[in-house]
Amino acid sequence: MQTESIKNAVRLALGAGMATAMAAPAAVAQGGDEQARELDRVQVTGSRISRADIEGAQPVLEISREDIDRSGLTSIGDILQNLPVAGSALNTTFNNGGNGSTFIDLRNLGSNRNLVLVNGRRWATTLGGSVDLNQIPSTVIERVEILRDGASAVYGSDAISGVINIITRSDFEGAEYSLYYGQWDEGDGETLQADLSIGTTSDRGSVYMNISYTDQQEIWAGDREIAAVPLFGTGITRGSSGTPQGRFMFYDANDGFAFNDLHLVEGSDVVPDFPNDFVPYTGADHAYNFAPENYLLTPNERRSIYVQGDYELSDSVRVTSEVLYNNRKSSQLLAHMPIFFGAFGFAQFADTVISEDNIYNPFGQDLDPNSNLLFLGRRMIESGNRVFSQNVDTLRVGIGLEGDFNVGNRFWQWDANFVYADVRNDEITEGLLNVNNIIEGLGPSFIDGDNPQCGTPANPGPADCVPLNFFGGQGPDGAGSMTQEMVDFMSFTAQDASRNTLRNFTANLVGDIGDLPAGPVGFAAGVEYQEHAGFDLPDAFIAAGLSTGNIRQPTAGEFDVTEGYVEFALPLLADVTGVRSLDVDVAMRHSDYSGDIGDATTGKLGIRYRPVDDVVIRATYSEGFRAPSISELFLGASDSFSDLSDPCNGVEDGVSDPDLVARCAADGVPTDGSFQQPNTQIRQTIGGAVPAGGELDPEEAESWTLGVVYSPSQIENLDITLDWYQIELTDSITTIGAQNILDGCYDGGLGDLCDLVDRSGGAVSDIRNSFTNINGLEVEGVDLSVNYRFPEYSWGQVGLMWDAAYVRRRDSLIVDAESGEELRIENARRNLGDLAIPRWKSNLTGMWSSGPWNASVTLRYVGDWGENCSDGLPPSLAVMGVCSDPVLLDDGSIDPDGNHQHRVGGHTFTDVQGSYRFREIDGQLTFGVRNALDKEPTVSAASFANSFDSTVHDIPGRFFYARWQQSF
Repeated sequence: MQTESIKNAVRLALGAGMATAMAAPAAVAQGGDEQARELDRVQVTGSRISRADIEGAQPVLEISREDIDRSGLTSIGDILQNLPVAGSALNTTFNNGGNGSTFIDLRNLGSNRNLVLVNGRRWATTLGGSVDLNQIPSTVIERVEILRDGASAVYGSDAISGVINIITRSDFEGAEYSLYYGQWDEGDGETLQADLSIGTTSDRGSVYMNISYTDQQEIWAGDREIAAVPLFGTGITRGSSGTPQGRFMFYDANDGFAFNDLHLVEGSDVVPDFPNDFVPYTGADHAYNFAPENYLLTPNERRSIYVQGDYELSDSVRVTSEVLYNNRKSSQLLAHMPIFFGAFGFAQFADTVISEDNIYNPFGQDLDPNSNLLFLGRRMIESGNRVFSQNVDTLRVGIGLEGDFNVGNRFWQWDANFVYADVRNDEITEGLLNVNNIIEGLGPSFIDGDNPQCGTPANPGPADCVPLNFFGGQGPDGAGSMTQEMVDFMSFTAQDASRNTLRNFTANLVGDIGDLPAGPVGFAAGVEYQEHAGFDLPDAFIAAGLSTGNIRQPTAGEFDVTEGYVEFALPLLADVTGVRSLDVDVAMRHSDYSGDIGDATTGKLGIRYRPVDDVVIRATYSEGFRAPSISELFLGASDSFSDLSDPCNGVEDGVSDPDLVARCAADGVPTDGSFQQPNTQIRQTIGGAVPAGGELDPEEAESWTLGVVYSPSQIENLDITLDWYQIELTDSITTIGAQNILDGCYDGGLGDLCDLVDRSGGAVSDIRNSFTNINGLEVEGVDLSVNYRFPEYSWGQVGLMWDAAYVRRRDSLIVDAESGEELRIENARRNLGDLAIPRWKSNLTGMWSSGPWNASVTLRYVGDWGENCSDGLPPSLAVMGVCSDPVLLDDGSIDPDGNHQHRVGGHTFTDVQGSYRFREIDGQLTFGVRNALDKEPTVSAASFANSFDSTVHDIPGRFFYARWQQSF
């Protein structure tokens, strides 16, 4: 980082500015008009200094109350995720891996690299450093200001990609209620919102209160054609090997160790006959279609109460306060629990032997992962779906003092604020199974009278043990071979708890410290103290690895930071030849963290040049800093199972790339073309270990912006802005990604990544995908905004708003410690399971108003993107016609080893809305349709679920809604 260069630039700018300011004669006392001018100054997100001339000062995008209502959405998180500047982030369409939260990601840098403020003050983050926007009711919001620039020097850690400042309603007089109802044209996904606002103002203060309720119902994946199978266009071939009938891969010890890969015939008896009731397993015929049993949109219910007030203690001192309580109840639902035994099975069952003396074992031999059992997969239909339910309580209390005073003829403002936030989550998970009881129930058993018993007659097992039948599938009647007694013996309900708190104190002083010939020198300085603490306490069974669900061990930690900053606004030139105005802004912040994080000094330099009244040219250089979050620092070991593509699938000596053959062979993979990873849902572990090279280092960033604002005087009410940005992040804290690890190891030959892959018998059994500092992360792009309001005519007034964002590149950089080779991963052409990064996104809105009538049409364009189209399973996606750009051989046939690609086409989603205000009763009725033209998303071969990426594409179908707003 060029820290010294910016520090020197700051010193030079300050020195020149201060010398001129101190040499300037004192200004005469200001009269009433001049004092009014001071009061007209406002503060814009991105600077602590209040200014009278804010046009083009910062690349700030404003979302008004009218924009929020026009969206037809009830969550501010969903509204912000629809902006072109927003990347892909967690929301309530995330079922597997979601938790009911909605995040915002600016610049595709991750949701923990942008700062979220409410009324200029920090909001509590999750343990991972992101803000759940579902904690903030959209009904209390007056506007949202989005700074599309780094601002660590002004606001501190996290403000690398930008700042989202949510500003609540104030000076509210009277009462207002709103009722909202919407649903998809399929009759599902019903959403209800009701809120009541009450406020009053006086000469000395104001009070505002809002009570809000929002209820979003679920949509099942099986109710949309594109999401009803694991990957649209491939049938069940991409389903799971964990089937209700069972898949059995073993060497038959009673038949010369002949290899078997078998599936139980449907309708067989619960105690099947081997080999007569079994057939060879094929994915096309027997894979389990888990997709319909998942949510496409997860249910999310929110209740909140918000109270805000202010009161003048004197003519120059005011006390402010705000209190918010929010409760969220949300849930996710997955298909029934699969259980995998054998060498390719769950780690919890690594040494589990299924006894030949188990009364339900049809194979007449022990099934031992250390000798003959490769894989046994069984879907536990009888135990019910896996249901994850969250109950999240958020409490935020803020209190502050603010005031003003004069020193000579200088007007100063000050404020001091304290915020306390507490977020508690109690989670219940149903549908999990007890590992110890399963192991016990698969041991030897016998019939005692008419009752199955664990153990042997000579050595009976515990009285509460129930022998388990994993072999009988769903039986002849479809009821399943697992009786209710067996299910009760295996099942348990997990109870988890997590909490995170924030204590934040800030104090700021703002005023003018002198005058330059072009105007007053603005000054701001302040101090801030933050204290972050949190824990995640999973159920004891889950933490100990005694559950068939994902292992998750406790996380707990805390850190604090003490900071100070200074900021100057220097008007260098004004009203001279070729210069209407030239201003320079400089800021510097020092942060001192507890523990091993250390300290950091960041700076920012901004230039605003107005050659003529119609044009503003602006540029910034800023340094950013982000300390590791509690999760990144203290995360307990956890695992997950993602669909991944093994580069060694089908590798063949003399046909495949020789380097790939050598790397796969070195890890025990057969190179005769026969190898297929038996289970594509490969385990990956995160956390629980110190990253390579020691403790995590903080992230550092450099960012540049260059933009122009054009507001032609010849065309009134037209504003055009164009901004280029580039952000370079070093020591980026991230997980590399399980697929990137596999590809980098075997296709790229990076030894560091190969060390993170475990193979047993040639198959991948685990990938260690923990947090680490990678060499870098780089993004570059352009933002365009056009706003125009036509003259008003007798038939009404028309306005146009167009916001567009172009991502030129988004690259991850990894350097192999052994070879020094740099691997550049172009994330804009994403890998399997990653999130989409479209090249283009834009929103074009046309608005019309005439008297009580209002109407709008919004075109939301999401551009195309490329992705890998090879998952290593037969038949290949290219053969099945999924890939738009398959690799062909000279004879025109599909290359079986080709690096096939797929391009997800661009889409335009059309939203329409109309409203009428009944002036005589002060009420307004609104109707709208999102995706009015019923545009279907294009199939994405690399999407994590549902065959399309719901972070950028709408759920299939039209969404109709209506709202009634009544004021008193």
